[in-house]
Formats: sequence, C-alpha cells, structure tokens
Amino acid sequence: MVALPDGSPSFVPVLLTDLLGVPEAAPGPSLVLSPLGLRRLRSLVDASLQAAGPRPDRPPKLWKLVRHRHGADPYLHRAEVCSAHTSESAAGRAREKARARFVRAAGHAEATGWAWSVVADPAGMVGGPGAQP
Repeated sequence: MVALPDGSPSFVPVLLTDLLGVPEAAPGPSLVLSPLGLRRLRSLVDASLQAAGPRPDRPPKLWKLVRHRHGADPYLHRAEVCSAHTSESAAGRAREKARARFVRAAGHAEATGWAWSVVADPAGMVGGPGAQP
C-alpha cells in the first residue's frame, strides 16, 4: 500500500515500486501517457478511491433521514434510510424533497401513513442510505 499525493491509500503491486531496489533502465522507449490516457488514469484512480470508502478529510455524515410509520421509533422500526448528511439543517431540507418524491411516486393516500424523521446517528447504528431494518 502506498500513499497518493492527496494522502489517500492505494494498493500498488510491489514490482511497480522501488521497494525491491531500483531496476536498471530497460533499453527502448519509455511509457508516456497522452492527455487522454492521463485523464483515463485519473478517472480509474478516482473510481478506486471512491470504492475504498469515505475519505478521512471529509466530515462524517452524522444525520440520517429515516422513513418510518407514524408513531414508530425511527431508530428501531425504520422502513428506509433515505439519505445521510453532515448537518441537521441539510437533512431537514432533504426531508421535504424526499416526502415530495414519495407523494409523486406512491400517491398522497399512501404517503399519509409514513413519517420522515431526521435522527442523529454518531455511532453509525442506523446505517446508510438504502439500509433496511
């Protein structure tokens, strides 16, 4: 594992590093990336960083928007974790959008049976978006 210039970790085969010593330069042309090749390499690095999980320089998303039945405890009896946010106000704004989307998709009659709550989740017990009970 090596640290990239932005500080994030990445796995690199040992043969591509100088860990085993610096190899002698092979005769012949060296590899040079075109601008298009460099952009493609950058997109692959970005994709692998995104797949690796949250970056340590980003604040944690401690506020979750949870859909649950009216009167049910959103921590214990949630139907869906709709989204995660870094602030309570951002989660509150997302609540109105999620409620409106649900009304358009399922209808007003179905939406009246559900509540959307913003919950604090510093321990990560509720889960992320798409998490089920």
